[in-house]
Amino acid sequence: MKKTVLVLDDDLRKRQALKHELEYYDYTVYPADSIDSATEIIRAKEDVDFALIDLTLDYKEIYGGKAMIKKLNRLKPRTKIIIVTGYELTDELEKELSDVKYFRFVSRTETQNYLTLVIKALKDAEEQPEQKKCFVIMPFSKTKSCSTAQWENIFKTMIKPAVEESGFNYICEKTDLRIGNIIIDILDNLNTADVVIADLTDWNPNVFYELGVRHALRDSTILIAQSIQKAPFDLRPYAIIEYDWTTEDTKKQFFKDIKKALQSIEKGGKNISSPVRDYLKLIPSPN
Repeated sequence: MKKTVLVLDDDLRKRQALKHELEYYDYTVYPADSIDSATEIIRAKEDVDFALIDLTLDYKEIYGGKAMIKKLNRLKPRTKIIIVTGYELTDELEKELSDVKYFRFVSRTETQNYLTLVIKALKDAEEQPEQKKCFVIMPFSKTKSCSTAQWENIFKTMIKPAVEESGFNYICEKTDLRIGNIIIDILDNLNTADVVIADLTDWNPNVFYELGVRHALRDSTILIAQSIQKAPFDLRPYAIIEYDWTTEDTKKQFFKDIKKALQSIEKGGKNISSPVRDYLKLIPSPN
């Protein structure tokens, strides 16, 4: 199957040049001249393998294309982004881009033909192993079982390394507590993450709200709890990993259990499913 490339550049000639070059190399190209048109494309297309983003759009902002990079990071986290711009990557610009994820920066000021550099960047991106995302929903403040610091320690020393050292090329993230409304970011993560881990310990209301959203959207959710007795009765028929964070031996067992669960997901296992989606499968399709 052909790889797909979103090309966002408000300059028609540059957009056409990129499209012509990419089609020669057998890519399927989705050209866009604005963030709005690019957004329509990424919402309509299930897969967008790569994106070529110009930083200057309509000259309204110095780095207007950055907004599209952020949107792709949220809505299509697997899309590998290549910035193609007339700017050079200075220390100032590198700092400006430090809060977004992109694969390669290609400057049109290079002495080498920038189209050649773009094709090389795409080929390099194809060879890079695909990185998947695991999103963790868990308490972030004090509960009956753990203090705020202990919950942070559980994430940093247990859950995150267990996922990222599993050998399946996942990055593991959670929502950080911060000022402002973060619900949109949480919903984006629940919708786009390849795997979600939900810690049911102490029946945290935020965790259960987010778990309900995830169960309505997708499968591939791993349930964990410090005790099965601390998990709701309705969820006990589904696989729940019981863990103890207080000793090295129990931490090692947790690493093994997480790896086994991820391996099951990689193989399409049915035991990491969603009760909501299981129910929907029972409903006859309309004629």
